[in-house]
Amino acid sequence: RKGKMRWFKSWYLMLWVALLGCSTEKTNPVGNGFISRDPGQVVTLPSLGLQSGGSFQEILLPIITGQREEILIGQMNGFQFQSLFRFRVPVDSLAQLAGGHAADFVADAVSINLGLRDERLVQQSQVVILEPNDAWGEIQSFVDSLTRSERDFAAVPIPGAIGQVKGDSTLVVELPVSYLDAARGINATAPQIEFMVAPDGLDAFLLDVVSREGQTIAAIGRRPLLVVPYRVGSVTDTFRAPAVADTYWGKRVDGGPRKDQLIVSKGIFYSSILNFEMPTNIPRGATVNSAQLELDLDLDHSYFTALPFELYHVEFRTAQLDTIYTLYNTQTEINPTATAKFVFNQSLVQAWITGAQINQGVAIRAVGVPIDFTWLVIKDARLNVIYSTAPEL
Repeated sequence: RKGKMRWFKSWYLMLWVALLGCSTEKTNPVGNGFISRDPGQVVTLPSLGLQSGGSFQEILLPIITGQREEILIGQMNGFQFQSLFRFRVPVDSLAQLAGGHAADFVADAVSINLGLRDERLVQQSQVVILEPNDAWGEIQSFVDSLTRSERDFAAVPIPGAIGQVKGDSTLVVELPVSYLDAARGINATAPQIEFMVAPDGLDAFLLDVVSREGQTIAAIGRRPLLVVPYRVGSVTDTFRAPAVADTYWGKRVDGGPRKDQLIVSKGIFYSSILNFEMPTNIPRGATVNSAQLELDLDLDHSYFTALPFELYHVEFRTAQLDTIYTLYNTQTEINPTATAKFVFNQSLVQAWITGAQINQGVAIRAVGVPIDFTWLVIKDARLNVIYSTAPEL
């Protein structure tokens, strides 16, 4: 009996296998289409371009920036930079050392050597040398307190004064001897000469001059230097002296940067708003895995070594002053490279996709401290996004 049962089970099992193996019409007992369900996807969206972008001035702060290591002269991106220098000539002391009196002192020439840290010149660009008619100090505001606009500085050209860039290392300012003689009429024993150096109005022109505050080994020997060859009777000598004061400030010209220019600057603070065009076919249930901001920079029209900035979500209200800025990225730095890449807070992109936040763009805002004039120009901005969708259940 046991043998018959064993044979019957074997025969039944073989019949079941044969039936399963021969049929192509039977329904899979675990369900049709299970292995063809959507397992979820990871989607990369590279180079999402701008829907719109623009720059705006946030605050007006053209503070004279003396007591720094650099002096700027030039005009670029709707900004103009003018510099002031002051020197003192101890006529009485020099004459006494030569056995004479102040009246015996005769200057044969007056020149000033200004060492360049950097220069960006368009062809045939020049500087103009002016006599300042307003009082100035190394740290001073040039803002009209009533209109909150840049105040003009009274100055007139000095007849016969010349400013020339020698090679790529020195800006030489030559003043007429009569300019020093006029200063001696005000103070016969220790006349003070001062002048302003301004650009000739050409754009994309910048000189970065070593200031009297320059502290690096390379800068110390290239600080502003007055050179005056002189005679006292039969004695000839050359007087050399550093500046007793120097400074510079920036102001807007022709309304500042162009309307279509994306610029981020300090000193005269400009920020840029970037509104990226998000695809409409991203599933609402998608999860943003990462986002990256990518910027191409116009280094020929930028001026910075490292510009700290922050990213803010922008929400416009009825008036411009009612715009709400919400910090989404902590402070980081842009360095002068052709393309800069930064991690972008993915929660903001997630909020745009889900509709929790209105996509009105992000603002790139420079961190204001220390106060100096630095700026970058953005040629192209794009957003790289990676998102994933959940598998079907």
